[in-house]
Amino acid sequence: MRVVPDGKPRRRTIPKALLTGEGPQVRGRRMHRVIDLVVPPDLVLKRTVTAPATARGKLEELALLDLRRRTPFGPEDVHWTLDPPHVAGDTLTATQWVAKRADVAAWRERLEEAGYRLRKLVVEGASGSRTIADFTRQIAPGAQRVIGLNLALALIAAGAATFGWLYPAWEAQRQATRIETEIARLRSDTLDLRKDVQALRAQDAERSAFWDAITDRPILVDTLRAVTDALPDEAWIDTLTYQPDRAVLTGETGGTAADLVLRLNARDRFDNTRLSGAVSRTSEGAERFQISLDLRAVR
Repeated sequence: MRVVPDGKPRRRTIPKALLTGEGPQVRGRRMHRVIDLVVPPDLVLKRTVTAPATARGKLEELALLDLRRRTPFGPEDVHWTLDPPHVAGDTLTATQWVAKRADVAAWRERLEEAGYRLRKLVVEGASGSRTIADFTRQIAPGAQRVIGLNLALALIAAGAATFGWLYPAWEAQRQATRIETEIARLRSDTLDLRKDVQALRAQDAERSAFWDAITDRPILVDTLRAVTDALPDEAWIDTLTYQPDRAVLTGETGGTAADLVLRLNARDRFDNTRLSGAVSRTSEGAERFQISLDLRAVR
């Protein structure tokens, strides 16, 4: 509601005389109507506060200090508010609106008698309709709680809406992260399996080489058996020098060394059988010989 000076109240206005007490006392209804009242500037004190531009963050403190120094009022005596400051060079200038607490208390009492309950007192003409006094907590103790509850509900609703909007993307991101983790695990398992396969291949190669060495190379027992089968009873061996690919036989024979070379060469197990040393005759008439032969691999 607004205060009008002509004493003729209209809808959403009240006469100025109701506040100042200059008119007749008005009795209102029993049920009080809660109002925010806009008063003309002439009912409050208008002051100008100046401060250095660098003191913008402490302007309210400076305004309160200036109020103490230049007026007989302290903060416990008045309601006050500041308009947004204006900057001119290095100086801040702001308008301070001041209302005595005693006057405001009297206005509230007269409004109560007229059926109104004052919630906020606003100065007409103040920048942004600045509130000079707020009695919300006094006339509606639960209002702040309701406002807080409404704000909490609004935040919950906004959070739920945001969650509903972001959840699909979050879920997709979570699934993508899980898939990436699974891919990384499978890659690691693949590398481990590859190492295992390579180790098995190496073991198989070693095993194959081992069996090849056993089956493809001649062994001493086979060589001895073949030599024994090839030589006649009249020949005997003194020395046999064995290597994996060749053997050297030294001994004596009642026959001829050349016959022994032919006998050994006829065996499939031997290649390139030859006399590798001089043939001599012993005192008993036997020939002493040295025969070399290459060994053939037999599976």
